[in-house]
Amino acid sequence: MLALSNRQRQALHDAHNALINARRLCESSKDFEEHIEVLALELRTAMDALSLLVGEIAADELLDRIFANFCIGK
Repeated sequence: MLALSNRQRQALHDAHNALINARRLCESSKDFEEHIEVLALELRTAMDALSLLVGEIAADELLDRIFANFCIGK
């Protein structure tokens, strides 16, 4: 069994769901090009989640981590 942290499990789950959504979109539409932007968004979501899984940090994630430790407004 593979030992994963909660963050890694969530990233794997997010990537899996995004890829399932992309696959369904391709299968359900005769001309998936009509929904190419939605397909691109699902694929980007999967890529971002997999990047987190392997240790690459996306810019938004990095900013979230940095500002999570600050108390703004005090």
